[in-house]
Amino acid sequence: MINFTNILKTCFRKTLEFLNMGGLMVSQVTTNNDFDIDEMTKVIENGNINFLVGSGISSKYLSVLGNIEVLLTELKFESRFDDQQKKVIKVSILKKFFDEVIVKNINLLGDCTDPTANTVIDTYIECLRLWIDILLKRRNGLLNKQANIFTSNYDVFFEKAFDQLGVEFNDGFTGRFVQLFKTSNFSKLIFKKSLQYGNIAEIPLFNLFKVHGSLTWCKEGQNVVYSDLSIVKKIQQDFKDLTDLIPIDGSWKKASEIVIDTTKKYSVTTRMQEFLDRYGNLAIINPTKLKFEDSVLDCNFYDLLRIFSNELEKENTALFVFGFSFADEHIAKIVKRAVDSNPTLKVYIFAFDYSAKDEITVNIGSDFKYNNIQVIIPPIGTDRKEKYKLNLENINKNIFSKITKRIGQIGGK
Repeated sequence: MINFTNILKTCFRKTLEFLNMGGLMVSQVTTNNDFDIDEMTKVIENGNINFLVGSGISSKYLSVLGNIEVLLTELKFESRFDDQQKKVIKVSILKKFFDEVIVKNINLLGDCTDPTANTVIDTYIECLRLWIDILLKRRNGLLNKQANIFTSNYDVFFEKAFDQLGVEFNDGFTGRFVQLFKTSNFSKLIFKKSLQYGNIAEIPLFNLFKVHGSLTWCKEGQNVVYSDLSIVKKIQQDFKDLTDLIPIDGSWKKASEIVIDTTKKYSVTTRMQEFLDRYGNLAIINPTKLKFEDSVLDCNFYDLLRIFSNELEKENTALFVFGFSFADEHIAKIVKRAVDSNPTLKVYIFAFDYSAKDEITVNIGSDFKYNNIQVIIPPIGTDRKEKYKLNLENINKNIFSKITKRIGQIGGK
């Protein structure tokens, strides 16, 4: 007997999925309720593993960029302000970003005592622990035991998690007394030899690609050397009393909404210029859509994006995306090009909630040739509300931990 009720439910669900795709019509948008974890496990079993991580993953402790990128980009072309006003506004925005995002990384060094920061660190550690287990259990002997982590974040959460977990990772630096960054340093595998029998085995290795630079980077001439955040500490100490700044309203979404006191004459003070100069010594790409035009480190940054592009072009590659909205146009273009050109690429995008899903599908675009993007959204309960948000803690608990129990049992060769 035909169950028309189930047929109608299926049609209704598919219709809702179609209407909620937000432009990603040829890609699959699914909820956890009908998410096929066995299919993902098979992809992992036989694929090259990559992650793309954005600021949303650390937002519990660090403020996300929000609209800073848009404000700084549009400010250059805002006709309401003269050059002096624009520069004061720029200093004010960067100082707010420095105080609310960059400085808070200092607390992560040494024995971190901030409970919120430690909660975030624990989720990073759990994610890495689960993926070490996955990499070790994969039965495909043709694949190495590596995973590439590409992140637009400047923060040191990954480095902190690697250290506390005691696992091997490669951040592109070599040397001991003077540690130099070179992209050629990423082409490495690590093996261990047993002392008793001489057996050799590859051990899991994470390659950490910080595509927008890092607070652990410092410019020295034409080189990038490792830093212990001493530059950040010195800037914080020297500019605590920086005054005459414009209050930055977090609700501003574009430069046309910026409000300043028009009765006041604004001018760039010596202290403001000193702050800009010192801030410029940080080896990071400023959060603007014209980010590469302001960087003297173009060679390294373009090399890192080239590596990212090349990894996505490899046969049987998986990309797991979380905390990332694809608002960064450079990275979005690379992913869209790879999705269109590589039918063996599988992209899994974890959306924090339905609102994030809508933003992601608008930013990533549509009209892809292959059905190889999957936006995973939180499951809906009987009350038609999200059961939980897809933060890293819930991704670990509801997806990655389940894969560790399946990997090596299905889909292997």
